[in-house]
Amino acid sequence: MWHYAWPILLLILSNVLYQVMAKSVPGEVNAFFMASISYAVCAVITFALFWFTSDRQFAPNAKLLNWACFVLPVILIGLDLSTIFMYRAGWNLSAGSTVANIALAVALVFLGALFFNEKITLRQVLGVGLCVGGLALINK
Repeated sequence: MWHYAWPILLLILSNVLYQVMAKSVPGEVNAFFMASISYAVCAVITFALFWFTSDRQFAPNAKLLNWACFVLPVILIGLDLSTIFMYRAGWNLSAGSTVANIALAVALVFLGALFFNEKITLRQVLGVGLCVGGLALINK
């Protein structure tokens, strides 16, 4: 059970802290400069984690990389900067992330069905309806 639960718990904790930190970035600092510093720190930390938790073999790992490994950083930049700009535009901590994540959840139900052969159940359709209703209530 723990094998299944810990990644979700880490994701929730990380997302909560991420939203609070993104909201806390001073409005005067250039968002691209802040992102550059953040990614430099990330590079150091992730390299250290690679170094201490693996066999340290670069070549075999490099051979396993695919296109997604090079597109993902561009998407991460979009996630970080859009979150910062969302808060700078005046979104509240509670509403901004909630709206974005509900819309994301709705989109992923359909993308999962279209591209990953995931089944859409009646329960999911009802959940999407509740999410859309929740979006309407949050943004009213």
